[in-house]
Amino acid sequence: MEDRLLFISSHQDVIEEFTDAYKSEDFQVEVARSGVEGVRKIAAASYKVVVTNLRLPDIDGIKIVQYLNKTSPNTVCIVYTTKLHTGQAAFLINKMHVFKIFLRPADYSGDMLDAIKQAFETFDVVEADEGDVKTAVDYEEEQRIRLKELVDTVIDKEDAQSMIRNCAEAIFEATTAVNTALDEAERLKLLGLENKIIGTALKESEKTIPDLMSLEVVLRGRFFENAPGRSYKMDVESNVVKLPGDFILKIYLCLCFMIDYINFICKEYEMDIKVEFETSTRITINVEFKLAKEAYKTKDLTPYEEAIRVMYDRLVRENCSELEVIGLPSEVSYKMLMDANTEAIFERRG
Repeated sequence: MEDRLLFISSHQDVIEEFTDAYKSEDFQVEVARSGVEGVRKIAAASYKVVVTNLRLPDIDGIKIVQYLNKTSPNTVCIVYTTKLHTGQAAFLINKMHVFKIFLRPADYSGDMLDAIKQAFETFDVVEADEGDVKTAVDYEEEQRIRLKELVDTVIDKEDAQSMIRNCAEAIFEATTAVNTALDEAERLKLLGLENKIIGTALKESEKTIPDLMSLEVVLRGRFFENAPGRSYKMDVESNVVKLPGDFILKIYLCLCFMIDYINFICKEYEMDIKVEFETSTRITINVEFKLAKEAYKTKDLTPYEEAIRVMYDRLVRENCSELEVIGLPSEVSYKMLMDANTEAIFERRG
């Protein structure tokens, strides 16, 4: 909004004095020659500052101030008049929120000019504060709606419902802190990625993966076939015949989130997975990525890069009992400790 001021006075000589004084200033001055005209102008347009005389032939100047307080409360009002007693001044400032009062003749290039400039600044600060509050409220509501939509998409997927809801909540909580630092294009881009992750998690949660050997095959097929810049190996400490299905799915989704993030920062890498059993219900999974270039970092990230990093980190942590991440520019190591609700069944093959 441009810096516009409305000056209300019924005296032509006063109008000329005022407008001549500010011809060279970088704010725009409009004039109303009566109280009625002033009200009409205020109703039809937006002004940051209104300077009004109190003695008007058609409308009492105090009613102009009252109208401003009611219809344009952020507009800064200055009173410029020929006579005013102390009681009126106190009433205007304390009750009617008048910014400054000047008695004619005033120093147009001195105190009055300073007051007008301060009035423009005051309007801008108030508008900015209200805008920040409105933006924060709107953003909070937008996030609530988005989370509800994400959770509602899994309402009929009974087996995967809890896991996918956790994914949705993890995404929501992880990105809220950084989302306000993004521009509109980045926010839309991030929202698209969030929806893609939830959709992929829903699809992948329908897979049947009976054991860790099968998990190796599924991972290889999804991420490493027809990907010449990537290599992959997986070592399992024991020949596992059966693990709880939801537990294998949890391991699979964690590994998918890890690989998705590495794919975001680097297209060529070597991946090495080692699976060790501490007990029949507790597994340690060590995952190492050796990157073709120095791509991993946690500092000096753009807001969008930080949003992606935080989101994937939270998605993995959501499904682990413990997670340790050690990152170097060309190497990333994850150590996941995962607990199953039921015991694994071991059997030596052959």
